[in-house]
Amino acid sequence: MSAVPVRPASENADPNIAADPAKGGLKRKREDDLPTAAKPPVASGTTAKASSVKMPVGTKPLVGKTAPVAPASSAAKVAPKPGVVARVPSKPTIAPPPLKKTKVEAPPAKPAVPTTAGTAKIPSWDMKSRLQAMEGMTQKLQSQMSALTQQLAAKEKELKVVEETKETLKVDLTQYSAETESMQQRVRELLRTIDEENSKHRLEVDQLSAKLMNLQGKLDSIESQLSTSRSECDRLRSSISSTSEQLETVSKDLATTRERLRVTKDLGEERLKKIQELEKIAAQQQESVDYLDSKSRDDEEVRRKLSNTIQELKGNIRVYCRIRPPTPEELDASVQYQFNRTDDSLLEIVSTQNKELTGCKNAPEKRYNFKFDKVFAPEISQESIFKEMNQLVRATLDGHNTCIFAYGPTGSGKTYTLEGIEGNVGMIPRSVEYLFENSYKMAEKGWDFKFEASYIEINQDSMRDLLYRQKPGMPAQDEKRFEIKHDSEGRVFVANMTLHQVVAPQEIAELLQLAQQNRETIANWAERSARSNTIFQIRIHANNRKSDRSFSSQLNFVDLAGSEKVLVPPAQAPTMNRGIYILNEVISALANKEKNVPYKTSKLTYLLQDS
Repeated sequence: MSAVPVRPASENADPNIAADPAKGGLKRKREDDLPTAAKPPVASGTTAKASSVKMPVGTKPLVGKTAPVAPASSAAKVAPKPGVVARVPSKPTIAPPPLKKTKVEAPPAKPAVPTTAGTAKIPSWDMKSRLQAMEGMTQKLQSQMSALTQQLAAKEKELKVVEETKETLKVDLTQYSAETESMQQRVRELLRTIDEENSKHRLEVDQLSAKLMNLQGKLDSIESQLSTSRSECDRLRSSISSTSEQLETVSKDLATTRERLRVTKDLGEERLKKIQELEKIAAQQQESVDYLDSKSRDDEEVRRKLSNTIQELKGNIRVYCRIRPPTPEELDASVQYQFNRTDDSLLEIVSTQNKELTGCKNAPEKRYNFKFDKVFAPEISQESIFKEMNQLVRATLDGHNTCIFAYGPTGSGKTYTLEGIEGNVGMIPRSVEYLFENSYKMAEKGWDFKFEASYIEINQDSMRDLLYRQKPGMPAQDEKRFEIKHDSEGRVFVANMTLHQVVAPQEIAELLQLAQQNRETIANWAERSARSNTIFQIRIHANNRKSDRSFSSQLNFVDLAGSEKVLVPPAQAPTMNRGIYILNEVISALANKEKNVPYKTSKLTYLLQDS
């Protein structure tokens, strides 16, 4: 933005030019309209100096023979002085609003006539000459007031241009603030500088307006204020010159900023194109992800069906045999186990007859051959056994109910296989950890899982909650209050039994420890444990957010009582083996696909009916 220098009033003022308020312009007075006394002679070689008078913006000159003040817009029509270069603004200036006209009453004329250096003294009796001299001086002052008004209008134009430039910069900075963070700080500094300069200019304008008002009210003491007005005008000229230089510097900075913003805009457009291209690529990839997700769900359904087929081919009912290591007392026993190296489903038991009892030195050995789904030798670890049965656990995440029995005589290691010990956990902790690991993987496909655990002891016809937390002062649990029922969906459950929500696999160790503590609170708990059946049950509730598919399943770990004399009919067998005998009948009925399966004969088989 370029500044337009304004010539002093002494260079532009012309007493023969007056403002035409009706036409909003200037017109030259005719020579006949000027009184003779208004044309004072000027000595050759000298220039008449006009005194500056401050006057409020838009005020109307004195009514009478004084010339009216030209409007602010007429400042642009003054021809430049020869030898002075006028700077043209970089942007078209906008004309300020029309000045308000204020009528000021002319003060009464004083008899005393001020004298001016270089002017002949007028006799006191020549009132007409003195009046003409005063009119000439008043015209000079009004010309100076017109020049000041023009300067004020020019300043207002410059301020308006600065305001428009500031608004334009704010809009540009708002649009490209994301990519031009470094440029914003510079623009903010420029804006602060502009605001400071605007504040200074407004202050100067206010000062000028106040001074012009004072001059309007103090026309009766014009002579005493002429020197002050000259010095004030000189100070204003110096300030305007300094401000013009600062504005020119700011204009250069703004031009540099605009160039940088243009470069930033081009860079932003390139980045926008890249972003649009990336969005297209992302949309294509999202379509691919959706397709793969849908295909993954289809593959998961195929996997589930194939897994079911494999489990059915292997057999819905499987029997594994695990041989525990012999105790020191059993090392010299007459019974030995022989394993087939080529077929891990075969087991041969060799019984050596006692020669002293039979009286025969060459008594033949008795051999018994058995075939299972798989035989685990004593050196087989817990981890290897779990790898063999983990697909049964995985089937519960497909919505199938699974039941795993630990069967054998007392002391054969059933509880060790299911629960394990510290540092070598059994099937229950490993299964829960396996369920959680696979649930995390299935969560990526939209599945949400909820796990609940319960631990029940069935002794004869009574049931006991092994996860019951007895608080101080509370009575012991009543075993008769537990009753097997069916829910609204036909699933079997035990009323009033504790269901613990499992949120992490590490909680299983605490639940097993709590169950052991509840067992030990009963008198003769070791004997009771040997003749009771325990069921650790994990209930699974699953829901798929994407396909709206849901299911519920359960995984049961049953630690059966000792299997001594299990083949004796229930009427003759001890009560401890009655549940196992009925379980044998139920499994045989299921294997033979009989129509009537005796689930309700015992609480153990009735509770496991769904599995």
